[in-house]
Amino acid sequence: MRTAVARGRRELPEGVSVDDLPEPRPDFMLDGEIELVRWIELGGVKTAVLTAHASAADQGSFDLDEVEELAEPHEMPFADMSFAGTLRHDAQFVVLESGQLVHASMVEVRTIDMGFGAEDSMKQRHTLTAEARLVEACAGPVLPTFDDRWTPSERSLQLVAELRDAAASDPPEPAKIRARLSPELASAAPEAADCLVDAARSFGPLALGVPEFAAYTTIDEAGEGVTVTIRTELEDGDGYAGELILATRSEGDAILVESFDLRRYVHPPPQLSLLRFDASGLKTSLACTGPSDGAAEEAAEGTES
Repeated sequence: MRTAVARGRRELPEGVSVDDLPEPRPDFMLDGEIELVRWIELGGVKTAVLTAHASAADQGSFDLDEVEELAEPHEMPFADMSFAGTLRHDAQFVVLESGQLVHASMVEVRTIDMGFGAEDSMKQRHTLTAEARLVEACAGPVLPTFDDRWTPSERSLQLVAELRDAAASDPPEPAKIRARLSPELASAAPEAADCLVDAARSFGPLALGVPEFAAYTTIDEAGEGVTVTIRTELEDGDGYAGELILATRSEGDAILVESFDLRRYVHPPPQLSLLRFDASGLKTSLACTGPSDGAAEEAAEGTES
């Protein structure tokens, strides 16, 4: 706030001065270093390339018995919760000799380990990337603006949500699902859309994948294709736990489904394949109602129970 006021970007309320503002203070200190890597020329201007690395770590425990909002102490069999975490920043800066920032990129990796002992520990890893560019200036070099188009991976994750929402809507919208299938898949498994609707009806919409909140998500890119794997665990009466594997490909501005594999974890293993369709046809253990467009007889030829 002090800097914003000094630069004229913020105005303080009447009767408040800069001296009344609290001194800026970081939440915690990072051990780090900054290195001048080399000098280059950018648009004929002498420019420095710098890197910065910083890290921090913390661990400890606290007694849940002392938290008033939680249950009584005798209801907490494991009252001591332990936690550990690490934080690392890696950044690169491109700065003109005049001090003007032209480009900056940063990667932050944060790990969290929290729980009641090793067996009940919750482990998380979060990665954040950020980039800044100077795209307009009164004089001197500038960089091109960002390409704000979604990547194939981002569009594939969005496609998972679109398929789920179309299958779970009231009434269902199988036509929207068919529009996102590749021509080969639509021909080999014409009943695929209705089977997705049946899966949402049988196991709940979240069983079709929750890219917005998934316990386990991986993305593999190969050429024009993307494979998204999403594991879903739901605490409902049925205790559903499963996995969705969706393979897609890009065709111009469109992302199309090439294969769809919905699995359910059972005890004891192995996994139970609920629904799978690809260019070779469809296999399912669901009682699909058949295409709503009346092509039930054609659909039945590609279905195996």
